[in-house]
Amino acid sequence: MAFSKTPPLEERVKAMRAEINAFIDKRVQDIKRGDGNNPPCEGVPETVLRNILMSRSDGCLCRAYLNIAEQPTN
Repeated sequence: MAFSKTPPLEERVKAMRAEINAFIDKRVQDIKRGDGNNPPCEGVPETVLRNILMSRSDGCLCRAYLNIAEQPTN
């Protein structure tokens, strides 16, 4: 019988951070294109949009994900 070993916590955290960063990057792209009732933000640099999303979470990726996920998207 084969046992599956749970990856070390460090690897799981790194994987989760990468997944959350990808989620935030996608949200930034959605904002740049304009989503739902919001006009496009084509002239705003991606780093500015990302910083705005992150500033609402005190720089915590997990909190940023939860804040973004709670926002309705149309």
